[in-house]
Amino acid sequence: MATKISNNVTAAIILFVIASLGVGYYIGFKKAPAKEVTKEVTKTETVYVKPTIPNSSKNIIVYSPYPQQEFSEKVMIVGEARTFENNVNFWLKDKNGKVIKEGNTTAVGGEIGQFNLFKGTLNFTVAEKTEATLEILQYSAKDGSVEDLVMIPVILLP
Repeated sequence: MATKISNNVTAAIILFVIASLGVGYYIGFKKAPAKEVTKEVTKTETVYVKPTIPNSSKNIIVYSPYPQQEFSEKVMIVGEARTFENNVNFWLKDKNGKVIKEGNTTAVGGEIGQFNLFKGTLNFTVAEKTEATLEILQYSAKDGSVEDLVMIPVILLP
């Protein structure tokens, strides 16, 4: 009989503890100040923006050089192009239109038909300070004519 009372007392204690926890939880939950939970959502979005640069055409954007920039021995050309087979051509002409130097490069870093980065260098020699024009262009795939001509006045130094 002592075992039966002991089991009943144990069961009563367990029920009391469970009930106390339940009531305490309920009271605490009801009386606790409301907490506002916010979840910060970060959304990354890629936006393609064609900058308004005076040194550009429909398919060629030239970031460097700037108009009237002075150069000794070489001109570095940097930009983006969307040209046939990613080919970019350039000429350095004196003020009379005579070609001082010409070259070409390939735009790289992406798909054909998209704007891709290009970089080229033209080494030159002049005897005196010379006003010149750097012409960046592509040749037409259809007939070889000049397309997307970008003309930048530069100054060449000996």
